[in-house]
Amino acid sequence: LNCIPRMIVKIYLKGIENFGNYITITDKICIFSEDVCKNIVLSSNKIWKKLKMIPFRSYDQNFIGNMILGNTNGLIISNFFSDYKLRYLIKNSWDDIKILRLDDNRNNPGSFMTVSNFHTILGRNLQKKTIQKIKSYLKTSVYLYENNFFTINKFNFMIFENSCLISPVYLEYYLQTKKPVELPLYCTTVSNGCNYPGLALLFNKNICLLNSSTNNNELKVINKFIN
Repeated sequence: LNCIPRMIVKIYLKGIENFGNYITITDKICIFSEDVCKNIVLSSNKIWKKLKMIPFRSYDQNFIGNMILGNTNGLIISNFFSDYKLRYLIKNSWDDIKILRLDDNRNNPGSFMTVSNFHTILGRNLQKKTIQKIKSYLKTSVYLYENNFFTINKFNFMIFENSCLISPVYLEYYLQTKKPVELPLYCTTVSNGCNYPGLALLFNKNICLLNSSTNNNELKVINKFIN
């Protein structure tokens, strides 16, 4: 079978390089900090037609990209979200998306988790009941990967359907582990030198959002990662 490259869409945030802090995207929804992302200019608006757009005002929740993590089945959200904001998210999401608000002390899922439609990797251990809920809500396998040198999260370790992308900063530490994730591994900077891919790279099964400064060498690795 011929491999058909996914549509690469460059995203431009006026004066803001690290858009991964302010946007969470899945196959079904795009949740974003409205105040920060209002100046987004896309090469084509057609890509948003199948996504439900859910804005949050920055004075409510600014770093949405760190506070909400999920996939096509569900969302894991920080326990900083009030009941009102939880109801807002439920009301504006698709009915088949389950939303779990964390009750552990570790508040922001983006700081210790990375997620795809098939796999969830935890960089830190959680209560057993919480892990079971995450598995149930996201409908994925759940792996615990603890490392003395770094904590896996959505910014330094991204996971797609059947491959992973790691920050160059942590590649050596990761390769020394006794039980690495058994998926193809890629490594690159993004946005012309940013060492944390999740800050300037977002994707779902149809699109890939990049910063305009992404260079050709980075793009080559990213294309391999998502195809």
